[in-house]
Amino acid sequence: MISQTKKKIYLIGTNAQDISDCTLIALQKINDSNLLILSRKFSKNFIKSINSKDKQILYEEDLSKINGESLWRIIFELLDEHRLISHLIDGDPFLDSFGEDELFFFNNMKIDCEVVPGIIKAVNCLNKNSKLLTDRNKNSSVTFMKPFDKNKFEKIINNIYFEKLLIFLSHKNEYKQMKLVLYKSKQKDKFNLHLPIKNRLRRVNLNFKHKNPENLTFPNYIIIERYE
Repeated sequence: MISQTKKKIYLIGTNAQDISDCTLIALQKINDSNLLILSRKFSKNFIKSINSKDKQILYEEDLSKINGESLWRIIFELLDEHRLISHLIDGDPFLDSFGEDELFFFNNMKIDCEVVPGIIKAVNCLNKNSKLLTDRNKNSSVTFMKPFDKNKFEKIINNIYFEKLLIFLSHKNEYKQMKLVLYKSKQKDKFNLHLPIKNRLRRVNLNFKHKNPENLTFPNYIIIERYE
């Protein structure tokens, strides 16, 4: 068993489809780790890039059916045999996942846990589609919302100065609430909605106020843009 004081866990933000989006410090922490834990949703090329003889790779889906405290407890138990563990997150640990809760969990267990920030999936999707989050030519702005708050959301979209809103949705019910608020808005014809699905922006039709778009999984982001 390894001494408790020498154990450490990294929560590392990545792009599950492209390892080249990792920061240099993220790559360094991955290289330093003895055990890597990630989802099977990561691309084969990504996994191939991090696979080496001196590292073990385990998949979240094989460890726990639920991504949350049940998974974190298993990761904690794995520290008995591994000194440095990296838990790879698709996106940014704080914005695209539950990194804050995971960090709090390991801190409570007296384990040194470090968060290595990554890219926000929705922003990366915009970049790959050659769409800028803001427009300097008209001094545009963007608002981030996490967690989703129905009342705050309603105030934002009814603000005449609102331009773009990036919302984190943790589950399908929040998506339905958001669509219902938009559908009832007097300005609903002035909104463009885009969802980052498989690294592409897909436009959402407001007419289907309760329909969940094909291939949309949660948690996820939705981008709402107001136009004149």
